[in-house]
Amino acid sequence: MIKTYNSKFGKDVITVHPGEYWIDDHNIIYTLLGTCVAVVLYSESHRVGGMNHYLLPGPMSSVNAMKQESARYGINAMELLINGFLKRGIEKKELKAKIFGGGKILKVIPGKEKLQHVGEKNIEFVRFFLAEEKIPIVASDVGGTGGRKIFLFPETGKVLLSRIKVRASLINMETKFKEEISVEKQGGDIILFNNDE
Repeated sequence: MIKTYNSKFGKDVITVHPGEYWIDDHNIIYTLLGTCVAVVLYSESHRVGGMNHYLLPGPMSSVNAMKQESARYGINAMELLINGFLKRGIEKKELKAKIFGGGKILKVIPGKEKLQHVGEKNIEFVRFFLAEEKIPIVASDVGGTGGRKIFLFPETGKVLLSRIKVRASLINMETKFKEEISVEKQGGDIILFNNDE
C-alpha cells in the first residue's frame, strides 16, 4: 500500500495494488484496473468501506490454495476483505458491494491464450461469490475493453470512476503478475500426516 496526500480531494489516498486490500473510515482508497477486479464493500451505518484488487478467480492448484495468503486470488481477496469488516464488529448482513474491472485488455501471448478471458472469469467469480454470501451488489461497472481508475470514499461508499485508455504499461503489469502466479511450484510444499498416529 502507498499513502499519498491528494490536494484535489484534501485527503490522504491509499493506493491498493494487485493482490492487496484495505479497509478505512477516512482515507480515500484508490486502484487502477484492467482485467483485474476490485470489489468495494461498505457499511452505511458504520461509515466504513474497503476495497480489494484481485488478479485471478482462484489458485491454479490445490498446493497454492493451501499456501495462499494474499489477496491476489478472488477467493482469498474476498475472505480477507469480509474478515476485515468482521474484526471491526461489522456483520456481513450490513455490507453492500460494488464491483469494477474485468476488462478485456491483454494481448494474446503464445501459450497464454487463456489469459484473454481472465476478466470474464473474474466477473463471473465475484458475482457468484457475493450471491452465495448474500451480499447485494448495488452498483457495477465491469467488462468492456478499457481500463478504470477507482476512488472509494469509505464513509459514504461513494465511488468515483474514470475510464482510461489501455496503455502498454498496464498490459505489461497485468501480464507479468498473471504469469508469475500461474507458475505452479512442484513438490516439497505439502506434508501429509495421519491423525491416528
